Amino acid sequence: MHSNGARSIPKFAADNGVSPRTIYLEIGAGRLTARKIGARTVITDEDGAEWRQALPKMTPATAA
Repeated sequence: MHSNGARSIPKFAADNGVSPRTIYLEIGAGRLTARKIGARTVITDEDGAEWRQALPKMTPATAA
C-alpha cells in the first residue's frame, strides 16, 4: 500500500532497508509512529521522515 502518503509496514521496512520486525520494535519503543486505516497499520510519509531524522548520526569514531 502506497497511497495517500502512507505505506504498509512491510513496504516501509523494505523502502528503508530494515526488516518489518525492526519497524515493529521501533513502534513499540515509541520511536516511530504508526497509524491505523481500518485494519491496516501504516506509516505516513511524514512520520517516516521524522523517524529517519531522529536516527543517530554516525561519526568517524562510531563507524568502526
